[in-house]
Amino acid sequence: MEQPAAQLFLPLAGRKITAPDLRRLTDAPGTETQPALSPDNLQVVYVGIDASGGTDLYLADLAGGAPLNLTNSPSVIEETPVFTRDGTRIAFGRNAGDGWDIYSIASDSTDLLPMVANAGSDESHPAYSPDGATLYFDSNREAGNWDIYKIALPDGAWSVVVRRAGTDRFPVVGFGGKYLVFRSELDGNSDIVRIGTDLSSLRSLTTAPDFDGYPAATSAHQGIAYASVTAAGSRIRQMNDAGGGMGTLMPAVPWQTETPRLSDDGRWLVYAAALPGESTDIFLSPYASPMQQVGSVSFDTVDCGWEGGVLTLGWARAWESTHDLIYWEWVQQWVDACERAGKQVEHVNDLLYGYGALVVYERSPQQKYLDIAQAAADFVMQQAPRAADGTLLHLGDAAWPDTLIVAHPFLLKMGSTTGDEQYTQEAITQANLHSTHLQDAASGLYRHAWPASETGVSGPAHWGRGNGWVLAVAAEILRTTPEGTPGRETVLANFRRQADALLPLQSANGLWPTVVDEPSFYLESSGSALAGAAIIEGVARGWLDAARFGPAAQRARDGILGELEGSGRLGSVSGPTGPMLDIAAYNAIPTDVLTRYGQGTALLIGAADLDAASAP
Repeated sequence: MEQPAAQLFLPLAGRKITAPDLRRLTDAPGTETQPALSPDNLQVVYVGIDASGGTDLYLADLAGGAPLNLTNSPSVIEETPVFTRDGTRIAFGRNAGDGWDIYSIASDSTDLLPMVANAGSDESHPAYSPDGATLYFDSNREAGNWDIYKIALPDGAWSVVVRRAGTDRFPVVGFGGKYLVFRSELDGNSDIVRIGTDLSSLRSLTTAPDFDGYPAATSAHQGIAYASVTAAGSRIRQMNDAGGGMGTLMPAVPWQTETPRLSDDGRWLVYAAALPGESTDIFLSPYASPMQQVGSVSFDTVDCGWEGGVLTLGWARAWESTHDLIYWEWVQQWVDACERAGKQVEHVNDLLYGYGALVVYERSPQQKYLDIAQAAADFVMQQAPRAADGTLLHLGDAAWPDTLIVAHPFLLKMGSTTGDEQYTQEAITQANLHSTHLQDAASGLYRHAWPASETGVSGPAHWGRGNGWVLAVAAEILRTTPEGTPGRETVLANFRRQADALLPLQSANGLWPTVVDEPSFYLESSGSALAGAAIIEGVARGWLDAARFGPAAQRARDGILGELEGSGRLGSVSGPTGPMLDIAAYNAIPTDVLTRYGQGTALLIGAADLDAASAP
């Protein structure tokens, strides 16, 4: 796959996410701040502050109309309102002069009730778990220090989530309900911190001298928004829940932006903003998840070969996991552009063109897409070069692990779409043949190439991306075929053996070296994303022991998220790499080029992470 070759390029328009301009939701003379959207995104609740400093909660329909004053008690201070998961009530912090407590009120302004009230201490900043069964909040009940607690609703006992020497406040529930994100002053500065709701994976996400606070997260994806205050003012920034992908969402000058909240579905950001000298109002803006940012990275050309195919594979898996139509549209744009350019299937590297056509066909069953897929099927089953035992050859008389990532998604999709089991069986057969020739008997790792004849190229290195291709394809086979399918048990055994071999070679930051058993070589992202995706899925589906592999899965997802740049680009991706006898040469392959396949692998681990978070 990764040999130098002529490739087809042409302009691809409309790949970037296009979003409407931000929308002003309020325009009153006073100050409106601390907004939160209802679960159906049809209403917004916010704090209104009048000229004398009195506060009330207001509820407004996004369709328009006068807002409803929910509390109508300007002598009482209210803050940080949030909707219950069913949208019928609103929880908030309330101070009537005797300290902060958490109350809730019906969305029609009736039935004000205490939720968490403790004499002698303050409680505020409520946040619900995705199922609405748990309420998180902060309190200074222990020696006046602010810690984070939770209760089981409606009236469970308190339990400590975070208790440290410094101030920890403002919890919000993040991705899949797996994480809490909160503001911490442990080191004297205000930073954003993440901890697992199982109390694992404590991680500081920001460390700059800025005052970072008011975090906003969503169970729908890994994105986080937060307010960052510097000498120039307040601005809203974003990152993912491992601290990668950091960038400014809203400009600091001249606008002052603050108090962000993400919608429950993760598609919208609501926040307060003001120009100098003007009152603060509520605004609404679309929000792109970390996966959307990865998928929308723009290229000037279309690559209809393997590199564009791997990006398309990533889009397709993101579509399958999120059901967000933008990913399917990107697949369709790529397939249609390649068809217009006269793309033909003439090498195993071209098979992802057939895969993309099948993905499009599932939603838009036009005959032309099925014809593309059938041409790919005819090539791989009847014309593609093979060794004497039937192993598909990648280049010359050599088998590479690269063949698996371009052939197997297509073969598996062709089998499921047409109902013809010969394609599924061919995928399993090829996986096991490649294991026979490429998997090292002693270590369980995969070599870069196997020569099928004296003229074939040998590749002794245990190359990282090649090992990632294999492990990811094995996971794809295991996910899409039922137990009892002929050959599947062999795939599972080889998968476990390879995962066992990779486990001790993972670095502390979650990535593997570009040659996995060369610890002095640079750490490489694309192979790590592939291996990480497979291990995440293996743990979630019970193919791998959770006690042994769960920490490795966590390290891998955090490591890849940490490699994402603010633009959505995945960093530390090695360039195209063919088999080499000189293993040291792998360490000289550059990593400073934006690659389609790198973006595709980031989408694959993102999709695996989403699937694992939603698994029972």
